[in-house]
Amino acid sequence: MDGNGGDNLFCYLHSAAPVVDRLRCEGFGRGAISTFRDMCQVTGCDIPTMTRAVGRRWVRRNQTAPWSVDLRLLARRIGDRQAIEPLAPWLSTPVGRHGGKRDHIALIMRAQFHLHGLAASGLPRFSPLASQPLLEFCLGIPTWLWCRGGTNRALARAAFAAALPEEIVKRTSKAGPDSFIHQYFNTHRKLLREQLLDGLLAQHDVIDRNAVNEAFQSGIRSDSELVLRLLDLAEAENWAKSWQE
Repeated sequence: MDGNGGDNLFCYLHSAAPVVDRLRCEGFGRGAISTFRDMCQVTGCDIPTMTRAVGRRWVRRNQTAPWSVDLRLLARRIGDRQAIEPLAPWLSTPVGRHGGKRDHIALIMRAQFHLHGLAASGLPRFSPLASQPLLEFCLGIPTWLWCRGGTNRALARAAFAAALPEEIVKRTSKAGPDSFIHQYFNTHRKLLREQLLDGLLAQHDVIDRNAVNEAFQSGIRSDSELVLRLLDLAEAENWAKSWQE
């Protein structure tokens, strides 16, 4: 069992969406002003920046932002595709005046890009936060309630306030796995390079072999996003090979 998807489920947005949602639902008043302050505090931006963000979002109405796709290091014949649609049609769900709900839905969709089933133990994997009752409940909550008081994931914090230490409930940051990931990459760089350049993805022209080789030889900085991209491709390579076993 894991805790994946918490930020996504609990609507951890960094945009003007909650402000615009409240304006459209309740009009200009104390509530909208309060949410405006809340999102300035959550995002760390100043009043002029948030004002401009609200204006851009208001003009855009409920248009769905294009689904971004990472085409780096893929073969040209794949990269030239005009548009790649998400696998689930959830972004076309009618949301009425709650345009920020599409952002919330997109967060949840992006939490499901990983594959289960390659665990060495062979045990099934379960993410409780992705269970249907929780998803439906959280999607039914207006976006502006999740940032109430200028705190992200406010409702989840309030729900466990009596069961957790105050320093945990009120924390705004935590250590992540990035340092371990980059250490692993630097330690096994040669092996990863051989795995990708001589693997199934290269043989079937899924990746651009020359671009991948150049990426490994370019002296990647330890904080480069390219490291994560190469590890994504290595994971895909392992997944492809698993079908041969």
